[in-house]
Amino acid sequence: MDARNAESLLGEAMFVTNLMTLNVAYDLNMYSVVMPVTACDNDGTVARETEPDGAGRVTAIDYENCRISLGPDTDLMLDGDLAFQYDSADPASPFQVDATAFVSDLRENQGGTVYGNRTRLDGTLRMTPDPIAGLPFASVSDAGLTLAFEYLEDDQSLHAREWRLQDFAVPFAVDPMTGGMGIGARGRLSLTGPDQPAGFIDVDTDPLLSTSMAACPDSGDLTVTGAEDSQVRLSVQHADEAVITTNGNARLIDCGDLLDLADPMAALVIAH
Repeated sequence: MDARNAESLLGEAMFVTNLMTLNVAYDLNMYSVVMPVTACDNDGTVARETEPDGAGRVTAIDYENCRISLGPDTDLMLDGDLAFQYDSADPASPFQVDATAFVSDLRENQGGTVYGNRTRLDGTLRMTPDPIAGLPFASVSDAGLTLAFEYLEDDQSLHAREWRLQDFAVPFAVDPMTGGMGIGARGRLSLTGPDQPAGFIDVDTDPLLSTSMAACPDSGDLTVTGAEDSQVRLSVQHADEAVITTNGNARLIDCGDLLDLADPMAALVIAH
């Protein structure tokens, strides 16, 4: 890792952190558990299995090109299989999710242009519902999976990425006093897409990147470590100021710089 690619790798880590928080944990829990999809708005299908003891918790879902309308200009297409295993009978119990070719394809029409993001998940992860906010907000841990993402405009793929997550965690916390949120990431992230630099990085967040509902976090540290202990670190001072330190060399950035680094095409803004 050097000055030429360190900040792009930091951006990859931040993008995956937000992607796992929004498109994976939040969306998967919302449409599978909290407001479960039981019928499709097209000729696709959804089949759900639940616990036989009457608790009603979902244990398996099979989506086949199931489109649901989220509003006059927004659709979500779901495809693939999910299996759920719960630690206990407690309604707030942590649970494991096994995803097989699970695809969440979100589209939003803005002024005649259809923007979208498509996420594909293959592997296993563990969800722990947030003790303050509850589902769909959850921390992710023990993730061993392949994660792929595409940003589209009018069905044209403009931004495609793929990663392998190993022993990966995405902690999430709600501050009961302010209503703000804290997110982070820990674990190994391998970059496996054809347009990405080959290799892996280790990610750690301590303390969590926290926000009081502003566009950018107002505190927290994210560290990315590469080969031979090369390192880039993001230290957030407040909502419009952060420091990026690459192998000991620091520079000051503002909120706009940070947003451009983490999501240069605003791909995750769609329908969230």
